[in-house]
Amino acid sequence: MIKKHANLSLNIIILMVERILQMLLSIACIGFIAHSLNIEDNGKFAYAYSLSTVLVTLSYFAGSELIISKLSKYKFVQKNIITTGFYLRVIFGIVCLITSFIFSFIYIHDSEVRLTFLLCIIGPLVGESIYILGCWFTANRLNFWFSIARTIGLCGRFFTILYLSKFTWVKMHHFAYAYAVEAVFISFFTILFYFKHQKSPKWGKLNRLIFKSLFKDGMLIGTSLVLYYLFLRFDRILLEKLVDYESLGLYTTIMQLNDAWLNIGIMICSILGPYFIFNCRDNKEAQVRLYKIMSVMIAASVLTALILPFISYSLIIKILGKQYTHGVSLLNLGIFLAVPVFMNQVFTLWWLREKAYKTQIFIWIIGIVTMFGTSGILVQKYNITGMLYCVFLAYIIMLVFQFVYINYPKIKGGK
Repeated sequence: MIKKHANLSLNIIILMVERILQMLLSIACIGFIAHSLNIEDNGKFAYAYSLSTVLVTLSYFAGSELIISKLSKYKFVQKNIITTGFYLRVIFGIVCLITSFIFSFIYIHDSEVRLTFLLCIIGPLVGESIYILGCWFTANRLNFWFSIARTIGLCGRFFTILYLSKFTWVKMHHFAYAYAVEAVFISFFTILFYFKHQKSPKWGKLNRLIFKSLFKDGMLIGTSLVLYYLFLRFDRILLEKLVDYESLGLYTTIMQLNDAWLNIGIMICSILGPYFIFNCRDNKEAQVRLYKIMSVMIAASVLTALILPFISYSLIIKILGKQYTHGVSLLNLGIFLAVPVFMNQVFTLWWLREKAYKTQIFIWIIGIVTMFGTSGILVQKYNITGMLYCVFLAYIIMLVFQFVYINYPKIKGGK
């Protein structure tokens, strides 16, 4: 028992250090780009990057959640799972690449935005197949090595952006190269650490049964992931059609600062889930743990939201510059988004535990439809702040649905 909790603590510490470093370097990257580009070009870059994060999810149909689960459960065939999963990711990656090229020439009319979009998507797309080796480290609680690889990649992105920001001739598509550099570094060091590790199962054979299993489960999980990432970036995609690029640039840049904090909370939930929710056999006990984790996450988010207004102006001045100071109120309001985001992330643990992939798909559809249906009215009335209201409303409706759905047997039985 002591050893188990020691491993949990070590994994949490390793991932916390990585995510804090990721938050700091990501914020620094946002600052360098904000100082190098005007607000309008920054809006175009953020829009292109948001589109790329949505389209690249088409290669996630053999996602980490699925691979890690299979590797943890079937240790005697880990070699074949990794190999089969790699080929499956390559197939989906090719489909994603073709789809992205077709989409970019049909949907994106600005040539600079199109180029930025394609450059943002190619690097992570190529690296996605290699990252399956990192799933083995996570499944075997050897997080340190994959964390090192990701951190080196993040440093590669940071120093590339830092270097580019020193030139006056730099354009927005040049910053997209940084994401390709990050993917190359992560891929190289993940391969190096994996094949150098004594316990790694190295390389196996393509297994048809495993392929069918991964493909079948992957389609449901992959669809959910596509909708999840679409939901996360849908506000920025909608704003591109509703406001000018300068307003979009202000919104996306401010929200990127907010996202850096949200990612830490989401990561903590993803760590706690396997230890406290997934392994709990008793449903009542699992629900008790679910709401305990939720209470802790809500308390942390509220505390942060109460502190931030005292330092938000200084943060924006130091990181982004004076041209973004009229986004202070947006940041102060956006930080409260952590409350519904963390609550929703904890509920997601439950759906993963129950393997309720179709329910998850339905939940994200509810959120996307809500955001789409309310965006026109609220943005017209409140400008970019209205889009933030749309996001809040979407989360609230999703949370109400999930709470009622989980507790429906109790309500029906009158317990």
